[in-house]
Amino acid sequence: MITFLSVVCFLFLAYRYGGDNFRWLGDEIEYAASDVKSFMNKVADKADDIGQRMHAVMGQYNKTKEAVKTINKAVHTAAPRHSDEAEETKSGDVSPKDDKHN
Repeated sequence: MITFLSVVCFLFLAYRYGGDNFRWLGDEIEYAASDVKSFMNKVADKADDIGQRMHAVMGQYNKTKEAVKTINKAVHTAAPRHSDEAEETKSGDVSPKDDKHN
């Protein structure tokens, strides 16, 4: 039904007004399309910029995360374990906690 009405409207307008209105409509659509195209190019440029920044931030985040893992591993390796302190206390040595109370 919509197709039939579209064809009838097209034929009526073509008969009544000729092709000038269709040329005008084509020019207006072309003008609007050029505006839309320039807007979309600006949006695409901004999206590229945001994407590059996000990649840089994620790269820095991954480097920082790896550095924190390395530091944590080094700290846990160098720090005395709780089981070592318990063995020292059993052997009669004074632990730092006991020294504070005396």
